[in-house]
Amino acid sequence: MKLLNYPVVRDLASIIATIYGRTQLRSFSVGYEDGLWVHKYDGPRYLVRERPSIPKKRHKGAGGDRNFSHDDPSQLKDVIEDVTGYAPKLGDVFVDIGAGKGTLTVALGKLVGAEGRGLSVEAHPKQYRCLSRTCALNRLDQVITEQVAVGATDGEVLISEEGNADESHVGQVDDGYNVKQTTVDKLVEAHGIGQVDFLSMNIEGAETEALLGMKSTLARCRIVAIACHDFRADREGLEEMRTKDKVISILNEAGFRISPLEQRRTKTTALDDWVSAENSAFAA
Repeated sequence: MKLLNYPVVRDLASIIATIYGRTQLRSFSVGYEDGLWVHKYDGPRYLVRERPSIPKKRHKGAGGDRNFSHDDPSQLKDVIEDVTGYAPKLGDVFVDIGAGKGTLTVALGKLVGAEGRGLSVEAHPKQYRCLSRTCALNRLDQVITEQVAVGATDGEVLISEEGNADESHVGQVDDGYNVKQTTVDKLVEAHGIGQVDFLSMNIEGAETEALLGMKSTLARCRIVAIACHDFRADREGLEEMRTKDKVISILNEAGFRISPLEQRRTKTTALDDWVSAENSAFAA
């Protein structure tokens, strides 16, 4: 959107987005700061993006329409439990792998509170810039952020430069950004994290390699939720994205019980490809 390079156009976009957004959220506003778009929601809660956006419905649960980004903390807690099977509480420890711009990190950071801890990891440099700024604006001092890819070994990988950075991926990539790669086990150890109450992973097809590099972490995780992307294999012919069966097999071997996802079907393809599981060692 080259027009957004002009200050007068950015000012106009901010006004339009704010006015329209307030038809759904009374205190919503959008502003341009230091090359990024800062979105303010009820709370207040902030999300930083590369482009201006407005509130929209993302998930429909038993209680009606609920938005993963914009609802109050009690509703966010319900949505997270509905999709992942995890009920956040004060003092919990979470790890968010493939955190993107920080939508889930903000939700979890608010719900675990200052008593909790969080580790939020994002490889893509543009996404990470938004994530870092989002955490700062929300004063999530208990959340550590890292810009790094995760896999089975240390090294360097190429991450794609997609038109939609949310779908950027490593692997079969012709052009993109060179980023450092490490293992989840090394990240968790480096930050002195012990038991993990919840680990979320959304890394566009790289999840099986990442799981191979987190055997120690898995043993200390109570609940995990892994976003698989078989729907992209079906939609785009990207067979490297078809990981769901492998993810389930790895989690079963690690002693996890796969949650009955059919009980939480959302009829949203991307959400229905999530695999949630509970570590049998933590089961009551």
